Amino acid sequence: GTLNLCDSTNTVNLFDSLSGTPETGGTWSPALTSGTGIFDPNTDPEGVYTYTLNNSCGTNSATVTVSLSDVNDAGTDGTLELCNTDTAVDLFDSLGGTPDIGGTWSPALASGTGMFDPMVDTADTYTYTVSSGTVTCPDATATVTVSILQAPNAGNDGTLNLCDSTNTVNLFDSLSGTPETGGTWSPALTSGTGIFDPNTDPEGVYTYTLNNSCGTNSATVTVSLSDVNDAGTDGTLELCNTDTAVNLFDSLDGTPDIGGTWSPALASGTGMFDPMVDAADTYTYTVSSGTVTCPDATATVTVSILQAPNAGNDGTLNLCDSTNTVNLFDSLSGTPETGGTWSPALTSGTGIFDPNTDPEGVYTYTLNNSCGTNSATVTVSLSDVNDAGTDGTLELCNTDTAV
Repeated sequence: GTLNLCDSTNTVNLFDSLSGTPETGGTWSPALTSGTGIFDPNTDPEGVYTYTLNNSCGTNSATVTVSLSDVNDAGTDGTLELCNTDTAVDLFDSLGGTPDIGGTWSPALASGTGMFDPMVDTADTYTYTVSSGTVTCPDATATVTVSILQAPNAGNDGTLNLCDSTNTVNLFDSLSGTPETGGTWSPALTSGTGIFDPNTDPEGVYTYTLNNSCGTNSATVTVSLSDVNDAGTDGTLELCNTDTAVNLFDSLDGTPDIGGTWSPALASGTGMFDPMVDAADTYTYTVSSGTVTCPDATATVTVSILQAPNAGNDGTLNLCDSTNTVNLFDSLSGTPETGGTWSPALTSGTGIFDPNTDPEGVYTYTLNNSCGTNSATVTVSLSDVNDAGTDGTLELCNTDTAV
């Protein structure tokens, strides 16, 4: 038989390592320190030990080959703290004592070896096992408990545009990414925290900094202050349909900012209103700074268009001497508007011409409104009434001369 023993103080009976069905009562050679078959690894050397039996039928021997192995040593338990940004390290280096090389780690690492990479491996307790492959030398184990500390994350740089106002704002909310709380701001704000007060804190770049054992990380917020958008106040505009184009901006009250937009859109594509092509309506002026914190401002200009007076076109009127009256308005051509006045004045006091009392001549029809004056004329002439006399009779001979 064979016997492999770990270095230890435990004794063992060599007889138990014989195979087959050996009989007791034999002797061992070379002799053991015990004087029997008890092998003491602390005093007896490795080697081949022979067991011999004798009786009247003869002698029979068998051997046990003894070898000694070192006890497996996995070292002692250890701990390891890493930053999530650290490079890979060998867990073996975190074991205490004098561990044997060549052991295995569980759970398995991404590297397939004992190299732990905090970028891909998880915090856990990892077991190191040393095995000699012999029954008599049991496996030895030790653990390394790994914890991973996150490197500080201050987020990413941000910008903040504030309207001039009394509202305060937390600069932390303007950092992008996934910043961690607990950092400090510089330069210091009057609040003593990250609260920015536009009434007391100046524009500028504010730096947010986080520190831990894994290092330092910073991000900035650039703060600018903008005037509140001002579209002015509502106004009105009355134009004549014959007026030239005007700028609606000039009809806004207050102190509107330039550079705004008008809706609905005008034919000019700008704020120039042309009463010849644009319709009477309410037009909205919008000023936008493009920032979330400064809301759009709006004001309106209500435009009305007054038509210039239209007295129609000149006409003529020829009347017979009679007592019939006639309305001169009906002799104007075009599309004259009612409500005008005639000059010279007619005896009727209106536009009714009476050939029995009103003289021939040129009569002018005039209309006035805020858009100006317009006139047209009717030229009136009077003719005698045709007179054919009264009926008579004439009797002639066929031989008479012409009469």
